[in-house]
Amino acid sequence: MRSIISRPLFLILIVVFASGLLFLRFSCTKKNNNQPTADFGTLTGLNSDRFIKPGGVVYFASKCLGTEPFTVTWWFQGGTPATSTERWPIITYNNEGSYTVKICVNDAYGLDCLEVAGYISVSNSNDIVASK
Repeated sequence: MRSIISRPLFLILIVVFASGLLFLRFSCTKKNNNQPTADFGTLTGLNSDRFIKPGGVVYFASKCLGTEPFTVTWWFQGGTPATSTERWPIITYNNEGSYTVKICVNDAYGLDCLEVAGYISVSNSNDIVASK
């Protein structure tokens, strides 16, 4: 029996903005036992997207996929909406603070979750610095 160590999965995402097209490629490596691996980021991948003013919007992206069919469930502390099952949710943060984001990926091979405390920082300050 041949062992499959890890295979990269690729997702090409095309986002249409008023100024044109933005092409993003996310990749993910599944665990040796084919379980999904949860991971996420902001849609553009820029660290500065995580530091916003009250009323700001964050475009999230699930960076890992499971074996189809699979489900993705998000939790956004302080965000609106507070939960989502979309792969690329758009979340609004109305109040100042530091907020946790959690994602879980579930498929026929199992469940994996990732929770990052303080992933989103919301402040009225003009001196928002991307320090994380």
